[in-house]
Amino acid sequence: MENTEMEAIKRKVQELEQKIWELEQTASNLQNSKTQTLNEVFVPRENTVPKIAMPTVRSVPNKLYAANIIDGVFNKVTQNPTDYSVFELSLSSPHTATFSIYRTAYTRVLAAPEFLEGCDKQILADFPSNLAIEIGEAQYYNEIGKWKIIKKAKIKMI
Repeated sequence: MENTEMEAIKRKVQELEQKIWELEQTASNLQNSKTQTLNEVFVPRENTVPKIAMPTVRSVPNKLYAANIIDGVFNKVTQNPTDYSVFELSLSSPHTATFSIYRTAYTRVLAAPEFLEGCDKQILADFPSNLAIEIGEAQYYNEIGKWKIIKKAKIKMI
């Protein structure tokens, strides 16, 4: 090999070594910069984390209570039983429910069967002491804002 070729190869090696050194420096700077950026992103500093408002979820009750039925529609519907509650609605969805006699109202219903308007009732004893109940079905109608009977409950006073 000639001297000029050797010198050209040495120069090329020096250029490549310089280029490698520059790339290593750039990579090192990028690594430091990346670490700093990651720390800025993932290390929360006091009062720098934004507060996110959680959406409120409106709870849907699974039971409702009604005082009476007039013209096939439940009246005085509440989420909690009251002294006047006669019916208990068990919601299967926000717009459908089954219904029965509220257990606490059995004595009132036995004493005054007129509470059972809107139900199919049979009085099978002169002085009934218990109720046999086949549950009914109701549906909520947005148009009227009321629970309406779609299948009457069957009540036997025994």
